[in-house]
This record gives sequence, structure tokens and C-alpha cells, in this order.
Amino acid sequence: MFNVRFLLVGVLCCLISNTPGFAASPIKVITTTTVLKDLTQVVGGDQVQVEHLIKPFTDPHLVKLTPRDLLKIRNSDLFVKVGGDEEEWTFGAVESAGNPDLVVVDTSFRVNYLEVPTEEELRQAQGGTHLHKSGNPYYWLNPKNVPIMLDNIVKGLSWIRPDQKPQFVKNANAYIQQLNEWEKTWQSKVQPLQRYPMVAYHKTWAYLAHSFGLNIVAHIEPQPGISPSLAYWSRLLQTMKSQQVQLMLIEPYYVEKKAVQTLQAETGSQIVVLTISIGPAYQTQTYLDMMERNLRVIQDAVKQLEKNG
Repeated sequence: MFNVRFLLVGVLCCLISNTPGFAASPIKVITTTTVLKDLTQVVGGDQVQVEHLIKPFTDPHLVKLTPRDLLKIRNSDLFVKVGGDEEEWTFGAVESAGNPDLVVVDTSFRVNYLEVPTEEELRQAQGGTHLHKSGNPYYWLNPKNVPIMLDNIVKGLSWIRPDQKPQFVKNANAYIQQLNEWEKTWQSKVQPLQRYPMVAYHKTWAYLAHSFGLNIVAHIEPQPGISPSLAYWSRLLQTMKSQQVQLMLIEPYYVEKKAVQTLQAETGSQIVVLTISIGPAYQTQTYLDMMERNLRVIQDAVKQLEKNG
């Protein structure tokens, strides 16, 4: 077993090699998600060659790495991950990959998590849940957290190629300016959405709701990973009826869940499919595409409700 020491960039898992600096060839980067791939390419530009591990639009809790995935990690210079306890599997993956010089960036470092459980909540957590001890892990869905993520990526790339740090910083700052302009546009469009109560399957959209004032009044899961009981289901139906909920925010991999289909049939609510990743299935190539699409499909759903009266 090789020795690994941790140095927080996010979590920087790195045994520093005594070999000379890297050649001018691109830094080989492996990321866990397609969103992190996009953000790393933004910062690294032509200095990076980036691949991702998790297929887009799949449940991030059900990741199963292949020997080929481990080989990708082993042959990389930098590993960029979402972090928190969303990706606890990455610690074993890095260990198994066997690259003692690998730099690991946790992009959640210095992010203020929402929904951090109390000690009492941790004690009372039911078996079968995947309660997130660090807090809600979907922090990239709030654009305000992206500059923090970019800064962590800048630090990781600069550790490997310090002479390129000014360019990495320049790239990140240019993107932040672009993101700020996009966010102004998004904020100008969301006000009509805020008066519509919504239900979600999983607690995925807390950061999106926090950032844009969306009103999520209930979740189909009583706790992460727990199916609704009859009593909970009854209360959920009552909440949706009393608050006139007509929109359900659902991830692609939860759309076919029996609870989702049954709830739609019983309430007539509209399923609005939102994504936490990017890829061709939903015509998104960048983080900005993903955020734009998510807000647009909610807007379209609201317009349809207003049209139907």
C-alpha cells in the first residue's frame, strides 16, 4: 500500500514526487461529473485534457467503477471531485488506482452547505437512508458557489503547473464575469415562478430553490433513500391539495419511479425534468447550458399552467 498525504485544495490527496515538473503536454485530468469536466476545461484551457467518470443523467449514488475507470485515474495527474459524503467512493478509488503522485481537488472546499444535519438528526437517521453528514451535496446548482469551485480547480492545476497560474486565474475570472451576466438574466426571469408551489422527489433542488426563490413545499421521499409510507403519502397528497401543487421537479433517473407515476396520476401534476449534469440527451454541453435549461423548462411548465387556467 502506498502512502498518501492530504493537503486541502479541496482535499488534496497527494504524495509529492521528487521528479522534475511536468512537460508542456496537457495536464491529464479525470473528474467525477460532467459539470466538473466543463468547469475544469474552462480554467485549464489548452493546458488540460479532461475526462469524466460518471455518466450524465444517472443516479450519482449508484456509481460502480470499472477497471478501466481505475486505470484512467491511475494515468491522470489531477482528480477533481464534488466531495462531501456524496462521493465517499472516491477515497477507495484513488487508493485502488495506485498513483501516489495524483493531486485530488475537492471543489466543495469552503462551500457553505445547506441542510447540515444536527447531531440529533444523525442519531435518529433511519437505516437505509443516505443522510449527507456534510449537508446537501448539490451545491453547484447555486451559481454563487461556482467561483469557489473554480478557485479550488485553479489551485489544483497551479500545484501541478505553477508557471501557468496567472492564465488559470485569468480564465476563471473571465468565466465568473460571464456567469454573473447570465445570473442577472436568470434572476430577471424567475419572479413569476416563485409563486407556484412545487414538489420534488429527492432533496436535489435546495440550492436551486435557495438561489432563485423557488417554493418547494414537500418531497416525495420522506428521507433520502426511504420510500413514502401510507401515512406520509396521505400527508403529501393533503399538502399538494391544500397548496394546489401542480409541478413536480424530477431528475431523469427518478421519472419512472412508481411513486412519481402514481402521484402524477392521482394529482394531475406536471412532471418537470431537471438535471444536475450535462450531456447530449438534454442538449446541454456546458454548466451554463444546464442552468439555462433547468430554469427554462420550469418557465415553460408555468406558462402551460397559466394557459390552461
